[in-house]
Amino acid sequence: MELQPIDYKILVYLSKFDELHINKIKKHFPKNFNTVEYRIKLLSMQEFQHPHYLENSSYILQKHNYSQTDIGQVVDTPLHIYYLSELGKKTVEDYLIIKSEKRKDKFWKIFPVIISFCAIIKSFQNELILIWQWLMQSMK
Repeated sequence: MELQPIDYKILVYLSKFDELHINKIKKHFPKNFNTVEYRIKLLSMQEFQHPHYLENSSYILQKHNYSQTDIGQVVDTPLHIYYLSELGKKTVEDYLIIKSEKRKDKFWKIFPVIISFCAIIKSFQNELILIWQWLMQSMK
């Protein structure tokens, strides 16, 4: 599954809590309210390799309540409370590192432009002072 930007946002938001109910997640993403539940379902799907599901292959996990009926049958009730799996925690960590590196790269790309702009301002300092004085006198 290739994660989309909104998937990363959901994972980062979920990483701020030990566990979180689906309604709180949906409430936090009002623009994506209709698709958040589906995205959470996708993020919580485990990979299947016959004859078993692969352990730690989903990004998030859901809490369940297991109870036993009078006849001994086990009933699995999903609580719609989610938390990050180890894979989810690693994914969030990797995403935040990459995001930080991209931010640093952007800064270093624009830094020479800022320096050049400051140099131009400095080189025209006397002219700018004269223009400023002229403006101040004309406003009186």
